[in-house]
Amino acid sequence: MKSNFKDLVTNLILLERDAIAAYDTCIDKLDDPASAEKIREFRSDHHQHLDVLQTMAREVEHEFEQIGRRTMMLRMTRHFAVHNGGRKAN
Repeated sequence: MKSNFKDLVTNLILLERDAIAAYDTCIDKLDDPASAEKIREFRSDHHQHLDVLQTMAREVEHEFEQIGRRTMMLRMTRHFAVHNGGRKAN
């Protein structure tokens, strides 16, 4: 499930970046300053969304790193137990 969430966040980040680029293109082509300013406001919303999503992505990545470290420690413990006949380390 976490992988699906990670994929979802990644896809939402890509969509927000595309939206920002589309607004940039629109602003460049507008001659009306009032319309351009309104589009800048919309673009600003997408920048805020992007900031939140990037924070979420970092948090999810941190969770995956922690899970990976715990998994590695379990594997090392199992490996040690198997190769040392179940004896405890001194």
